[in-house]
Amino acid sequence: MGDLPQKRTNPLTNLEMVQLVANTGITRPHTRDEIVCQLFKQLSNNPNRVSHARGWILLGLIFGCFAPSKRLRGVVDDFLTKGPPKYAPFVRARLQRTVNKGTRTKPPTALEVEMAFSKEPIRLQVDFFVDRVNVELDSQTTARELLEQIYAQSALAREAGFSIYVADTDGDMMTSCGAGDTFVLDIVFQYETLASARFQGSWQRLAQERPFQLLLRKEMFAPWFEGGDNADIIFEQIVDGLERANRSAAADMPQLIRFHMYGRDVQGFYTVQSEEDMASMLARLYYIERGFRLEPARLERMIKRHDFAGMERHDLKYWIAKTTERFDYFGFYDNPCTELDCKVEVIHYARTQWAQQFSKQFQECELRMGDRLPEVVTLYLNREGLMAFNFANLTAGAKGAHMESLINVGFEKILEISPVTVVEETINPENRFDVVSISSIDGVTIHAVISSYLQGVINRSKYAMATMAYRAPSSNSSFLSFEVGDLIVMSKPWQQADLDGWATGTDDSTHRRGDFPIANVVPIPVIGRPTKELVAQWREHWKTMGPVIDIDAI
Repeated sequence: MGDLPQKRTNPLTNLEMVQLVANTGITRPHTRDEIVCQLFKQLSNNPNRVSHARGWILLGLIFGCFAPSKRLRGVVDDFLTKGPPKYAPFVRARLQRTVNKGTRTKPPTALEVEMAFSKEPIRLQVDFFVDRVNVELDSQTTARELLEQIYAQSALAREAGFSIYVADTDGDMMTSCGAGDTFVLDIVFQYETLASARFQGSWQRLAQERPFQLLLRKEMFAPWFEGGDNADIIFEQIVDGLERANRSAAADMPQLIRFHMYGRDVQGFYTVQSEEDMASMLARLYYIERGFRLEPARLERMIKRHDFAGMERHDLKYWIAKTTERFDYFGFYDNPCTELDCKVEVIHYARTQWAQQFSKQFQECELRMGDRLPEVVTLYLNREGLMAFNFANLTAGAKGAHMESLINVGFEKILEISPVTVVEETINPENRFDVVSISSIDGVTIHAVISSYLQGVINRSKYAMATMAYRAPSSNSSFLSFEVGDLIVMSKPWQQADLDGWATGTDDSTHRRGDFPIANVVPIPVIGRPTKELVAQWREHWKTMGPVIDIDAI
């Protein structure tokens, strides 16, 4: 609070001292009450007006990060009631938000110090290629709350898979805050720390210049087609990623190798592998930008402007000829589709080809499968399901290495998800489902994401497996008889069939059609028709009542 002189040896800045105190309480819960009581002691009957003001500012910053224990709440409430009328309400509001939202993982940022002085919310912009909105934050603002502000102020349609990102000012390094309960300023803290040396200890300059930006990006696609309502923003993100990939030193590496060497913050780079796909991408871009009249001069200028990674393998003349060929192949001369239709085609390519690039990533997860020893892995969640990779033995020199996933679990192979663990798939020859357990500090988030997408697939599925036999009242009735293990093709998606306890469907083995009780079947989480192998696997499981999967939050 400035009452005592600092030691001359490697002195801390004012911001660093605040962060040291706050971080102690964040990482050592048993010290929180002691920190609060010491602050109260320093503030009580303090004749130094500057010290008194600094103490209340520090208290507001502390309460934005952690709350005292319940046994101290009465004392805190009484102290705040007697506090300065112009500042105590601000501190109380910070405390109440923290009590409701939980403890931060990082200490206060320079932006929060500025907020504590002004008692005004932090005002920032969120950019998303086709628009930008102004948002307000405080110490406890989550990615979910920020998304709600964006939806309220823009034409963005609600769609799963959009996330808030914090990026450096060049946009070459970015970190996902997700769309849930991650505190946005915890991620901002990391970017302020990286840039702090440039500002020579001045928290005022750090808060003013803001060496970061907030972005809204599509982080992962849903297993089902989500429509074209947000096609503009996703399309622009894809084009931006293709162009930035050619400017990045890490872009020529496979996605997994790049992730291992540079960390999860190096994201948003997309590369097209085949020359035909590249030419198809360029042809679609020309049609979107210029329409159905293909003019060589305009095509040349467009190709020069879109300098994608991989195009350096051939000269400009080659790409003009190849793009013209694909333009003709798609029949764009006949003006066959709208600009939106063409953008959706580009997005469809990204959905099907770049599952790893459009993944939510979780580091340092412990994976346990059957009798195998636990492994520390990086977990990828995307439209295809779950993948896990162990980078422990990957060296920096393995630039072109190819890694196999330890597990590759589609949603169709997830039978059950426990809140405390997660159940998954089977890769053994007996066609039985094994238990896969994933332990992670992000276990709650992992569980929520898998559950959300799994339920979405189930709701859209028209395929079910009979778990109990059903006998129609008579042979000529409108009811459907079936045996355990029969595949039932429903006339409506499961979400609609599950309204009154009955559904209409066809037994895939007898081809008979009729009504049946949905209590006798379970939906198979697939968008299209399940493969014969998957049906056999589900049939074997429900005839033997095998186990499930777990995700554990540690």
